[in-house]
Amino acid sequence: MAVENPTTTTKPKVLLTGANGYVAAHVLKQLVEANYHVTGTVRSEEKANLSRSFNPEYEGSVRFIVLPDFTKQESWDQIFKETEYDYVVHTAAPLMSEENTDFDKHYLKPNVQGYGSLCLFFTRRSVQC
Repeated sequence: MAVENPTTTTKPKVLLTGANGYVAAHVLKQLVEANYHVTGTVRSEEKANLSRSFNPEYEGSVRFIVLPDFTKQESWDQIFKETEYDYVVHTAAPLMSEENTDFDKHYLKPNVQGYGSLCLFFTRRSVQC
């Protein structure tokens, strides 16, 4: 599925949450190929560096921001204080792991709160979610 780029004089800005995830990697590739300027959120600098090392062609088109907890409203406030985005693609979601085995605590609650926090951010600014 190709992503179409609207005709503009500047690159549209996209915030891609969970930019180092499996789904996001495919979305990111299409956005870069469609000439969008992408800011991707990751949970650690290590994950950002790993993404950069695997995709040197993203230099100049992709910027990574470390967002350790996307459930907190302040996280979104800070990100949007720095840049106004034309689009947001939300793919961030914690996954179950060997050390995080409590489904409600480590998976369900962060996913629901993270999405809710992002939607609340948009409704406070009259942006459709």
